[in-house]
Amino acid sequence: TLIMMNSDSSCLVSIQKEIELHEVVASFTRNSNDLDTTICFGTSFPFTNNSIGISTSYWDFGDGTSASNYQPDAHNFPATGSYTVTLAVEDNIHGCNDTLTKVIVVDSLPVVSTIGDTICEGTVANLDVINSLGLYEYLWSPSNLVVAPNQPNTASEILNATTFFTVTVTDTFSNASPKCSATS
Repeated sequence: TLIMMNSDSSCLVSIQKEIELHEVVASFTRNSNDLDTTICFGTSFPFTNNSIGISTSYWDFGDGTSASNYQPDAHNFPATGSYTVTLAVEDNIHGCNDTLTKVIVVDSLPVVSTIGDTICEGTVANLDVINSLGLYEYLWSPSNLVVAPNQPNTASEILNATTFFTVTVTDTFSNASPKCSATS
């Protein structure tokens, strides 16, 4: 309600006018579980634009690249580190706008080094991760042919055929979802 009066307050006039609000909210996520700010290096980061009441979107990925489409393609960051990602949105009809900024952390992958082994038929092979760390989980494959498949340094069962082993190392300290891992 707008109330108007003359300077001596003797004549009051009141007018009611409806005011239309245009809600514009910038919002984006990476996934539905809200664990959306940490990824592993080499992983595409898919952004989901959840903004409301908008006509245009402008993305600044914090790495010197940008996009102006509503739903950008999955983004690959060029290196490990922290990136400030900004989504600026606008309602072109009414000029309303909003901005959302999030820091995206790109974690490094574990470095995996293993030693190959040549053995005689009917013996066991030593399976060793050279740079094992306590913050990592290990999984040797094929696990049914490994004595302790969750240990960085273990041995095979007795082998009667040529067998190729791999180990997947997962960084349990990483905040990424899923956790960062590498295979050798």
